[in-house]
Amino acid sequence: NMKSSFLQTDDNLTATITLVGVNGNLGTCSIAQNKVVYAFSPTSVSASDAGGSTEITVTTSNAGAISTDMTATSSHSWCAATVSGNKITVKVSANQITSTRSATVYVTYRNSRSQTVTVSQKASPVSTVNIGGVEWAKYNVNTPGTVVASLPSALTGNRTASHGKFYQWNRKVVYATTGSSVSGWDTSTPSGTSWGSSTNPCPSGFVVPTKAQWDALISACTKSYKGGWSSSDYGYLELKNGSNTLEFPAVGDRSNSSGALENAGTWGFYWSSTKYGSNDAYSMKFNSSSVYTDWLTRRFGFSVRCVRQ
Repeated sequence: NMKSSFLQTDDNLTATITLVGVNGNLGTCSIAQNKVVYAFSPTSVSASDAGGSTEITVTTSNAGAISTDMTATSSHSWCAATVSGNKITVKVSANQITSTRSATVYVTYRNSRSQTVTVSQKASPVSTVNIGGVEWAKYNVNTPGTVVASLPSALTGNRTASHGKFYQWNRKVVYATTGSSVSGWDTSTPSGTSWGSSTNPCPSGFVVPTKAQWDALISACTKSYKGGWSSSDYGYLELKNGSNTLEFPAVGDRSNSSGALENAGTWGFYWSSTKYGSNDAYSMKFNSSSVYTDWLTRRFGFSVRCVRQ
């Protein structure tokens, strides 16, 4: 009786067995073993820009049970791969850039490297910065669902391209950040207990931050006050946490009573979604030397910066 051992292999194997007697070779036989073929379900993964987890089932052509002998590795750190039994869990972090990206997951079973699974992730609608586990948009909201394309540090003068638009609290109505006055200013007090989904000006998947998120951001960061802090050279706030940096131009505000432009270049006001009483709401505010949260009437026109939902 002759017995061959089973191997996990990436290639087809052949062997010749020769039976040798006293008077020489009595005969030969050939043994072939096919390579192990792995099957994945699904065969590829498409992840949302917000990240999340996906399970992949692995089977092999040898009909053997896959257990603790299987391991999985990923080609990129934003895509983690772990194994339990014949299940691979692929966990993808949020995409912080406005372009798609992809990673390759490799599976090894009993020292035999498998075929691969491609994990692709959709582009984020806006670039983000992760501070304290919160994905902050890098840029101010412009018209509803869009953000500006420039940081104040890349500009000079009044840094208009970094401003975005003004919004009254819980209203999806746009007001310019330049010009002394605007038409159609609403002097009534916005209603609501938070910033509603139908009035949210942020891009899809993003919302206006809460007061608690603003407070945590301020606490986690070092502060720098840059620019000229004047109507001809707008100031801007830099909040930095390690290598992660956010910038906020001091755009000023629109008066709650008339809609007139105020504090341009010298103060910045950014809404939170958190109300205060029946007429007011919290905002993040700063000048050339300090930054904090405070409550003000909802009728003001302030800037908006978003966080991932």
